Amino acid sequence: MDNGLIVDVLAPAGSLPEFGQLWWVESKGSPFHLTPTEMCHKVVWPDCLLSPIRPGNLEDETPAVRELEAV
Repeated sequence: MDNGLIVDVLAPAGSLPEFGQLWWVESKGSPFHLTPTEMCHKVVWPDCLLSPIRPGNLEDETPAVRELEAV
């Protein structure tokens, strides 16, 4: 399945020992790709794979070197 999608968490969906809490989530953009030909907007997703959106958290997570200018 896809990673990096923005979703709304809709409701709890139980739990599994290997994943912990599960949630019904709905994609706010592109659909989830379940297989190369099967897509949908609502799926059950494990809590351990969800990350909250925080201010400044929408940039690429790859560290970048930033240069400082002397004033």
